[in-house]
Amino acid sequence: MMRRSWLRRAIVFLVTLPFAAAPALASEQRVTGTATVFAGGFQVVDVQWTATVDRSTERYRLESGITLKGWLEWFIDFEARHSAEGVLRDREVQPETFATRGFLNDEERRTDVLFTDTGPTDVTVKPVDPPDVRDPVPPSALAGTIDPLSLFLRHAAFDSAEEVCSSPRPIFDGRRVVAITLEPLGWETLEASSEERFTGDAFKCGIRHEVLAGQYKGDWPGKGEPVEVSNIWIAKPEGSPLWQPVRFERSTGFGTVIAHLEAIEIIGEQTTKRLD
Repeated sequence: MMRRSWLRRAIVFLVTLPFAAAPALASEQRVTGTATVFAGGFQVVDVQWTATVDRSTERYRLESGITLKGWLEWFIDFEARHSAEGVLRDREVQPETFATRGFLNDEERRTDVLFTDTGPTDVTVKPVDPPDVRDPVPPSALAGTIDPLSLFLRHAAFDSAEEVCSSPRPIFDGRRVVAITLEPLGWETLEASSEERFTGDAFKCGIRHEVLAGQYKGDWPGKGEPVEVSNIWIAKPEGSPLWQPVRFERSTGFGTVIAHLEAIEIIGEQTTKRLD
């Protein structure tokens, strides 16, 4: 149960990490990309994503996938795919659907959430966590929430880095309502390395999260201790119209987790642009 809980707590950060890179300027743009996650200096997770925004219809579709690598896949049999669809209008998102498909240690895991402008209206999850495993989410806690993928698409469109790091609306992933607090920490210069592709100035944001409803009742590394601050660095690499996450750090019971933007491709303008 400890390993499962650590994985669940990390998922919300890993699946949303790429979508500050989603496009929002041309009539239709598509972004595909990958990020590599390291723990203790070893590669443990690959994240892949595709984001499409059509300005003519004001619709978006986001997809991401998580695959375990290295020593982590020896301990946990896990894979997940996530998707979200909705409307992007005047830099505000209105999600319509959010879904996950995957498995954890031979157990199928599915989530389907339907949204309206007031929040989630229909939620289906498999398996259902009993009350002795996870606190139920009361309907009152769902008002005004959006899914995690749509949240980061929304923040990608802000003009300044300080706005990107402003505290967002609560998110609902089908099982939990989570409040995320973002703190602007200023500009830093990142140097490219064998692991990190991006080099240049990036804006650092501190991230804290608090589970407002749907708290998991099992044990996990660090349970009962103050929530550690995660950090994300955002930038606009050459050719990118919007903010993109180029680095992420989070302390866990398994050591420091670091994610690097590995490659990104923007399709839909007059030319195709790549960071790799």
